[in-house]
Amino acid sequence: SRSAPGGLVMAASTSDRAEMISEETLCVGGFDVSMKLERLGGARRRISAGIEIDAEPHEVWDVLTSYGSLQEFIPNIAASKPVVQPDGALHLEQIGVVSRRLALTTRIVLKVDEQPFESLTFTKIEAAGFSEFQGTYTITPRPEGASYVHYSILAMPLPVVPVFLVLAKL
Repeated sequence: SRSAPGGLVMAASTSDRAEMISEETLCVGGFDVSMKLERLGGARRRISAGIEIDAEPHEVWDVLTSYGSLQEFIPNIAASKPVVQPDGALHLEQIGVVSRRLALTTRIVLKVDEQPFESLTFTKIEAAGFSEFQGTYTITPRPEGASYVHYSILAMPLPVVPVFLVLAKL
């Protein structure tokens, strides 16, 4: 296996050879957001983004781990509920919005691994619309109390879910 940008660990294979689809920096709400979309073979995609935030890592961490209220911060999540398993593992049950206009949603259950104030990794346990879904948030302290937040996700929608609908929501 190898480590991808943002800390994702993936098995090395020929399908991991990335083809850049787009790479750009956008100004969103007065902040520069760097975004990248890569094709990894078939419908498999890696989406990543990064932003510098005027907040300490522990403040960013508090928002990212407010699992029951993620829908307040992430517009494509309709509902989010943390469920602690008997073995102590944290699972996150989410309802994602695929299309508001068509009233399409999808349910996903993620296993969450936390490295407090540094990274948050999530891996699909079950999902109606994805054969593969894993990602990470990484928080890097910056000078003067700021943080750089990097988000990277590896996703492969099932053939019944149009790729263009999914990519617009990740």
